[in-house]
Amino acid sequence: MKTAKKLAAVLIAVVILCSMCLLTASAEGSVVYGAATVNADVLNLREAGGKDCRVIATIPDDAVIVIDEKTSKEWFKVTYDGTTGYVSTDYLIEICTAEDFKAIGKVTGDWVNVRALPGPTGAILKTLEGGTRIDIIGVNNGWYILDVDGTRGYIRSDFVKLVSEKDADKPLLGEGFKPLDPDAELAQQIVDFALQYVGYPYVYGASGPYSFDCSGFVMYVYGQFGYELYHGATGLYNRYGTYVDRADLQPGDLVFFYGFYDGDGDFCVNHVGIYIADGQFVHASNSSTGVIVSDMNSVYGSWYNDEYVGAKRIL
Repeated sequence: MKTAKKLAAVLIAVVILCSMCLLTASAEGSVVYGAATVNADVLNLREAGGKDCRVIATIPDDAVIVIDEKTSKEWFKVTYDGTTGYVSTDYLIEICTAEDFKAIGKVTGDWVNVRALPGPTGAILKTLEGGTRIDIIGVNNGWYILDVDGTRGYIRSDFVKLVSEKDADKPLLGEGFKPLDPDAELAQQIVDFALQYVGYPYVYGASGPYSFDCSGFVMYVYGQFGYELYHGATGLYNRYGTYVDRADLQPGDLVFFYGFYDGDGDFCVNHVGIYIADGQFVHASNSSTGVIVSDMNSVYGSWYNDEYVGAKRIL
């Protein structure tokens, strides 16, 4: 990365603007600290504040990022393109001054006011329902700026979740569009991780990372999140988690198919996958298709609907 420019100006800006930008947390979530511009050829976004921590994304030069929290003098917790992580402050300029940038957000409160000024006394321009997409054009003292019919409006940042373009049209999970509980958030991360492997080959007995059988796929995906599961559909069904009714399926649940009794009279299952939502699940199907997404709710000629056995929740 190139040497940070205007370091003295940055330090002065931090001193002057910290009192303006640093706000307290609200009942719904954390108010953003501010914003900054990247001053590096490529800035690493890390999973924690430290040079040895894993890089989860990279941010290009001149990109404007939202500062969620000033964790230390050396590291800020930031969000860029819907991804949250930590960056070194050595490669940031114009801290707290960015009022002209683009980001996408989803309203997380039940009904949230958009005001004419960044504060609780500003006139209400409109009220947004939970889950509404907003196109953010800046940040001011902990409030996101958006365009309201040609007029600048302001919405509290703790009622907004930043998302990437690819997630902009997906519904937020969680009752009443409130922040996800830890298990639901982890379950969605597991589903998103599993979907990255669609198209990978099926190989009997394989458990990744380049090929899988059905239970090997489940074992590998959950293994990346610290869960040690059995390699075998029957073992997964009998040994782990809690049983879930089909009507109560949630993302991340394991779904099982084709039950039978072996020669000893023990109940076995032949296939397993990871539930996504709306009857869809991702699984290592067979050697012809590899890892695919299938519909288990189709009634007509659907093997998955006819041979559905049950589900288990691991989280």
